[in-house]
Amino acid sequence: MFSDALTLIGKSYGLDTEQSLTLPLYEWNETEKDLQYRHDTLLGVYADYCYSVELHLNNLPPIQKISVSVNGYVCDIKNFRDGIIEFHESRIFLDSFGFAQVDFEFETENSEKLNCNTTYLPVLVIDSINNESVQRMVKTIYEKSPYYLFNNQQRSQDNRTLGKSPIQDLNGQIEVLGKIVTSYKENFRYFKTNAAFSLNRIENIKSYEKVKDISLRTLQYIAQHPEQLQKNFNSTGIRVGRANYFPQKALVAENENNYDIYENKIIIGFLFSVYQTVTVLCKSIQEQIIQYTLPSTATANGYTSSAIVILDIGKERLKKSQKKLQELRTQIENLYNCYRQIFPIEPILVQSVPMPSPIFREIKAYHIIYNLMIEWFMYGSYNFERENILLPLLRSHKIYEMYVLIQLCDFVIQESYIMEESKHFPYSNLDEKKCTQDLSIVPNTFYFVNKLSKKHLTIYYEPAIQGASHKGENNIGLYRNNSVSIRSTRTTARPYLPDYVIKVQSDDSEIYFILDAKFSRKNTVRTRYFPELAYKYLFSVSTINMQGQNGGLIVLNGKASADSEESDDIFNFYDHELDDNPISPMAKIFTLTERTEEAKEQHLRLFHSLLGKYI
Repeated sequence: MFSDALTLIGKSYGLDTEQSLTLPLYEWNETEKDLQYRHDTLLGVYADYCYSVELHLNNLPPIQKISVSVNGYVCDIKNFRDGIIEFHESRIFLDSFGFAQVDFEFETENSEKLNCNTTYLPVLVIDSINNESVQRMVKTIYEKSPYYLFNNQQRSQDNRTLGKSPIQDLNGQIEVLGKIVTSYKENFRYFKTNAAFSLNRIENIKSYEKVKDISLRTLQYIAQHPEQLQKNFNSTGIRVGRANYFPQKALVAENENNYDIYENKIIIGFLFSVYQTVTVLCKSIQEQIIQYTLPSTATANGYTSSAIVILDIGKERLKKSQKKLQELRTQIENLYNCYRQIFPIEPILVQSVPMPSPIFREIKAYHIIYNLMIEWFMYGSYNFERENILLPLLRSHKIYEMYVLIQLCDFVIQESYIMEESKHFPYSNLDEKKCTQDLSIVPNTFYFVNKLSKKHLTIYYEPAIQGASHKGENNIGLYRNNSVSIRSTRTTARPYLPDYVIKVQSDDSEIYFILDAKFSRKNTVRTRYFPELAYKYLFSVSTINMQGQNGGLIVLNGKASADSEESDDIFNFYDHELDDNPISPMAKIFTLTERTEEAKEQHLRLFHSLLGKYI
């Protein structure tokens, strides 16, 4: 680590306000993976400020070359003189949201290279229409992630395979708990008056009149207790000499109801197990809420942490769930105490679906509870995957990427495709840093099929388009056809890493579309990003097979112009294209935002206008 290695000097855009922030630099593998998100807004960077960087690396050899990027996006350097870096586009945090990390690559005069970065810095924003748009994007990710990103499954609480359960989330688990509470309430009267029991044969000393049948044990008792005999002046009884005797008391055998049976132990044991699980879940939710709590106080000039916009989505939902769970926990506790009065027996702690029995199969009340046990343990313990995905989104450009991925999947489903499978494929030949991903558990390959047209469609998320030596990985029929890079003098063909590739296959052809997502305005994408992307994905990528076709490049931008009332639309980069002679492959900029809550139908129509005829 290099302490006090640089100073970020920020100036407000069009105003006379300055910021100076001195920071350490870390070698990239030194940066903490588990960040503390409780950041003071005084340590943040302003999204719309103009920044320069002043380096204090006196203990390093003279620096000959330098590269700077923010959250993976390269910043074009205008000047580097006397340790001060100035940028062509000085608002280097303009397209960042949540947290930003600044990466540096230094090359010294002896050709040594050093990669360093800052820690993650909160990005401060003023409320705007783009903040609302991002909030809706995060809601979309939050709601749709179980369908596409987690294979619809949580960890089952049962060790045995019970089959796949429906889409699962915290609301679903609360719904199952509600069923359990309702069923135990509705069946309480039955268990109180008609609960199953076994019969125990017991023997007591009682009046002889209570004897219903004479057994060997009864006769033995009478013979061993002559003091219980009384003279009987009738001609019946036990005759001793000339007199008859009749026992005053005898050993009486009776049947007694025994409720201490397996099924009743399971009934109260399951209720206690559910109570324990809900208690742990409430505690976990509280810990998650604390993790999502950021200072919300605005700075003197009206800026707040943009991370709050994201985290408030999960925080609000968790608080609602926490309240419901606390209410259910109280009801479960009361029910357990009531059932303990019916069954004052030692419960069996139920950690998995218990073995069935004739009573569980045949008696309705028991059968209802047993089915709820199956549903509960099939559902699995909630593991906060949906909530945990929000945190990695905070410290990168992933928000918009994940949003677009979900929009693509929704569109393909809308076009009568069925998702058959999703998986995570590990690509080779990547830089070590490229392999360190917060979201590596997320599938990156999604397979769809249209049963009517027999077409197969694959969405690749963050694929690697390899050079000729590694071509064809993960069945991607594209390869990088040259080793010339716009920004580098290296002569090796490193893999290209677009955000998405769509492959559409029929019996005799396959067509590819390369897509990239930028959380930027359309004009920024057109002038700053598109020329390099066009060189990479239209000029420098070819298909491996003759039947393959590169359908073109689509760059999606996620920011609307602040002063524009235009709705989302598609812009043709070939803006002088002849109407009767469309250029192939296509080159489009697709403005895809969440400026309004009614944007979904419009997005599906726009996707269809772009890709409908191919898929």
